[in-house]
Amino acid sequence: MNHFSPRTCGILMGFLCGYPMGAIWASSLVKSGRISVSEGQKMVIFCNQPSPMFLIGYIGIQCLGISRGLPLLVCALLPAFLAALLILPKAPENAPTPEPILPLSLESFERCFLDSCETLVKIGGYILLFSILASWITLLPLPELTQAVFLGLCEMTTGTGVLGSKHLPTLLAAPICFGLASFGGFSCVGQTGGCLKGSGIRLFPYMIARAILGVITAALCYCYLYFLG
Repeated sequence: MNHFSPRTCGILMGFLCGYPMGAIWASSLVKSGRISVSEGQKMVIFCNQPSPMFLIGYIGIQCLGISRGLPLLVCALLPAFLAALLILPKAPENAPTPEPILPLSLESFERCFLDSCETLVKIGGYILLFSILASWITLLPLPELTQAVFLGLCEMTTGTGVLGSKHLPTLLAAPICFGLASFGGFSCVGQTGGCLKGSGIRLFPYMIARAILGVITAALCYCYLYFLG
């Protein structure tokens, strides 16, 4: 990790570990003064991602029964990579002064432990809240496909699981599932907002950008399956 800048580490962790790790890193880097609020706003848009294991293992294999999920993984992550190239500056803006690193001590351990507990409570709370909302959606008199999409918009794991159980054509189910995962659902938006609190990074621009990336992801998945799948 010593060979990578904090920004690079945050991007890698966001892409590898799933929601809301990218938001946690972006918020932490802004609060510590290692990047500006403007750069953190741009960074969180593309580094707060569903993990490759979730995309391939859960959605690809478990939900959709797709054994060769690598091309769809590329379709899901490519829009974020392109967004990174377009919006992320080459160097930190205004060269913010980083906060000094705390030496290893009981005080630094307690701070890290309490911060971790607070983050886990926030994430768990949003998962619980939106799982309850998802259960209410199942009571609505909606067509099955519409209900599954609403479930995915509310809580992506529940929604993609329901879509996979409908035995829909892969050409229809895969773009919807991967698009919903790219957006993250409002549960992940809420988790992200909780992790960004106090950093100055705004949630609404993030949510709009992720929705756009979700639509692009769905379109790429559809084009791949239609022309090459």
